[in-house]
Amino acid sequence: MSIDNTAVVALRPVPRVVAGRLGPDDRRLVYEWAGLNYEAILAYWDEEIDTGELLDRLRPVPGV
Repeated sequence: MSIDNTAVVALRPVPRVVAGRLGPDDRRLVYEWAGLNYEAILAYWDEEIDTGELLDRLRPVPGV
């Protein structure tokens, strides 16, 4: 990984790239993954769950 190959994605109010770049296919997959894991990510950010529970709750994008 290099810093030149990263992106920052906001989840609210809707998923969007706020820094860096994602190609169309990567953007679609990141947004889909974020949608599948939205509740778990927010619970982690709000310190309602710890890292272990976050990892248990994260789901992959089907077929990827």
